[in-house]
Amino acid sequence: MKNPRIYFLHLTKCGGTSVKAALRKSVPLGEHGQVFDLEGDAATRTAERFDVPNWRFRDQQLHYCLQTNHVRLVMGHFRYTDDFHGEFHDRWKMITVLREPEERLLSLYFYNRFKDNDYGKVTEELEAFLFEPDGSATRRSQVHAAFFVAAFRGTGQGMHHVPTQADVDLATRNLERFAAVGILEDMEPFKASIESITGTPFDLPVLNTSPARASDREVVDERVRERVIEICRPARVLYERFGGQPL
Repeated sequence: MKNPRIYFLHLTKCGGTSVKAALRKSVPLGEHGQVFDLEGDAATRTAERFDVPNWRFRDQQLHYCLQTNHVRLVMGHFRYTDDFHGEFHDRWKMITVLREPEERLLSLYFYNRFKDNDYGKVTEELEAFLFEPDGSATRRSQVHAAFFVAAFRGTGQGMHHVPTQADVDLATRNLERFAAVGILEDMEPFKASIESITGTPFDLPVLNTSPARASDREVVDERVRERVIEICRPARVLYERFGGQPL
């Protein structure tokens, strides 16, 4: 495809900041081509200001961008929705990157626990984040663990529920429609795919490192690890289906 239009669905804590920086350098924009990079904090505040559900507002932003004539690169924390993504598969190369889900969940927790700003900040200790007083998994941790599934199942429903097997099947089907699905632990196949699409080099920098110290992660004991593995099972199905190594 000459001068391809690329849409990068950026999943949190999956190396997306580095991918976006590389895409800005590698995607040919032409004389008048533009880049749209969604600012997640601003999108959330705007959705709240106008009393629109956060993810529905992002759907609307994305639909507008994919419809425009001059935007050639779209990036951001969006979700896949059946009601309009199908319109654009022939015009846009859709790409994303997955990460080992257990490590992603822990990385997300520690990033939100120790970051400087208050947006999405986690205040509870890791045990309280993962375990209810009766020992069961907290709903919040289950939702975060299964975000891969919610982001790709395509139903347009809320993002805050524990996924079913039907959701996993839908997410798998939709991800199979993407031009490239990267695995953070082995980015060489993804790099080759992007270079084939754009015809230009794709060089990944290392950006957006965690504010947590190595010592902060010492709380990850065997009990915590077992709970993380348990609640990440739906996401692991997707991860392994698209090239991730089994546990």
